[in-house]
Amino acid sequence: MRSFLSPEIFISRRMFIFGRQNSARFHSQLREAAKRCATAENHIMKKTAILVILTISIVVLTSIFGVINNQISYSISPEFFTKSMFPRFGFVEYGLDTPRLTAAIIGIWSTWWLGLIIGLIYSIISLSKNNTKTIFSYLTNAILTTFIFVFASGILGFIFGKISLTNVIINRGFSGSQEQLKNFVTVGYIHDFEYGGAILAILFVTLKPFLKRPSHNSGFKQLRSFF
Repeated sequence: MRSFLSPEIFISRRMFIFGRQNSARFHSQLREAAKRCATAENHIMKKTAILVILTISIVVLTSIFGVINNQISYSISPEFFTKSMFPRFGFVEYGLDTPRLTAAIIGIWSTWWLGLIIGLIYSIISLSKNNTKTIFSYLTNAILTTFIFVFASGILGFIFGKISLTNVIINRGFSGSQEQLKNFVTVGYIHDFEYGGAILAILFVTLKPFLKRPSHNSGFKQLRSFF
């Protein structure tokens, strides 16, 4: 009888101890999983906050660029604003007595939406980056590249405007001297070329991972990490 009961007691003790070990191991794994989830959630929230701040910063930077760009453009051709931009943006009864301030407001209206598009595109691409340091590095290079493209395109527009023909504008009823007409056309080309430069910059920054080291498929690796 004793020899029969002892194994049961022994087995029940082993099962009890084994159950405690399993329970402790399970709770440890559960705590570890919860910790990893919390870390991942904090990382996502931190990355999202950074991207929102950077997108807003890009909108602010492009708006400042629009203000400065329009001040330079107004110095080249006031007629471009008084005869074209002011009526287009509804400044026909007010704002004419402060033309430079009005030109600055138009500069903000003309560029903030482009900055928002650029910020959203670059922010979405930067989601594939591993940490905040690489995000900042990527966005800094992307923004710098964009402004270089836009600035270079504006210079090309200035040169193209100076050497272009102006008969088309004359046929549209432009009244002014030949020099005013030339400056009017020049500013128009500057703005058109700058928008084109912004589009080229977006395409270049977006496609750059696919153009670098095609043998190692670095662009496709970044695309897979993004998805």
